[in-house]
Amino acid sequence: EAQLEGFRSSLEDVARKHGERLLDTPHNRISFGVTLSALAAKARRVKDDDNAVRDRCTKFGSMLFTRCVSGTRVVARETDAKDIAGYSFVGWGASCDDYPEPYFTAACALGASGRELADFVGRLDRAFGQAHK
Repeated sequence: EAQLEGFRSSLEDVARKHGERLLDTPHNRISFGVTLSALAAKARRVKDDDNAVRDRCTKFGSMLFTRCVSGTRVVARETDAKDIAGYSFVGWGASCDDYPEPYFTAACALGASGRELADFVGRLDRAFGQAHK
């Protein structure tokens, strides 16, 4: 609990630094969402195509993984519906149907030390910097 607010604040600072924002999730105190709108906009300037945006966002997810920014999940905006057992899902993988922008989630784990959280945020910051090159 003591680390939670510091993690939230640090995550918000890194998001803002890279043109993103921390999503407001008042009913989920340990899991955070951060937009990938600036990253998506950059991809769209290169090629105005939903696939290019999706590729750029999922590439960012792989960058996080290879840099040991563990526990994140990138949700690239999907426009096609996915049908499963007669139910249609728009934006498959997102926390709700047809979420308007790509994002990633991260959770503040129980028992995480301040140093571990600082390492996480530092790696995230460097990954954002590399993704925006």
